[in-house]
Amino acid sequence: MYRILTIAFDPETGGFPDVLLRRFASGARIESSTVEFFQYEDVPYWSVFIEYEPLVPGKEATGPSATGLNRWQKLLLAELRKWRTETARTEGLPPYVVATNRVLTELALRAPRNFEELKLVKGFGEKRRERHGKALLARVNAFFKES
Repeated sequence: MYRILTIAFDPETGGFPDVLLRRFASGARIESSTVEFFQYEDVPYWSVFIEYEPLVPGKEATGPSATGLNRWQKLLLAELRKWRTETARTEGLPPYVVATNRVLTELALRAPRNFEELKLVKGFGEKRRERHGKALLARVNAFFKES
């Protein structure tokens, strides 16, 4: 299967938001990709041509699947589990109260880098964002900085 994604430059963040690309890739096995840069009416864009196979045959790439994690997502998931264990221990809570395994998998797939992207994670609602969002995002961003 093939897909073309076009991503506009975001002047607020000073970069290209890759949440759409990461969301798509979370449910697909990417076989190849080509990235082209272009400008239209003084706005920079990425155009990404992707050849892929859906992780679930007959379905488009949409939701989380622990079996469909790539190497980096598995490493991030391990880091998120450490974060959950530390947070649960500090707060005297069972780990599943901090975040369920399904939520951690969704977090690893989406790899949110800011609060707007964190809002897209199903199961990580407003209360969890208020309570754990800052620490979680710090851990995810540190993971990518070190990687």
